[in-house]
Amino acid sequence: MLIGSYVTFLQIPIFHLELLQSFSKADAGNIILCSGLQLSCPVSLKKLSIDTYEEGRELTETEVVGILMFAQHSQRLEKLMFLFCLLPQSIAAEDIPSILKSRKVKVTWLPYDSGKIYDLNLESGRWMYDDRTLDVTDAVYSKEVSEFREVWQ
Repeated sequence: MLIGSYVTFLQIPIFHLELLQSFSKADAGNIILCSGLQLSCPVSLKKLSIDTYEEGRELTETEVVGILMFAQHSQRLEKLMFLFCLLPQSIAAEDIPSILKSRKVKVTWLPYDSGKIYDLNLESGRWMYDDRTLDVTDAVYSKEVSEFREVWQ
């Protein structure tokens, strides 16, 4: 049984879900936890945090898109956060669910405990910084990758 389906059956609203060191992968609109349990997205979810806090976890574009596909099932989602992981420099704009764009869901990324926070431009699929005024360039991303890997070595 899917955890989210059980929670929905019991009519328990979940507004904030933080997956702390428990995210394994996203598959077919569900999240698979490290324990092997499948989690469907609660429709009441407002905030989802994926906190890998593993040594150097680097998520692929496919994994990020899988998480976006999971998140689109919430009817109330406002914020999706990726914490302590390395993400791709950009996400193909056509792979970002249109429902997230129309609801203006804020997607943020904190690679490590440096205080640098990036926001995903849902239209272009590019990460932005400095209050969403600057795209992350190749040079900025390369520096971020180097610093991330240095922190997790």
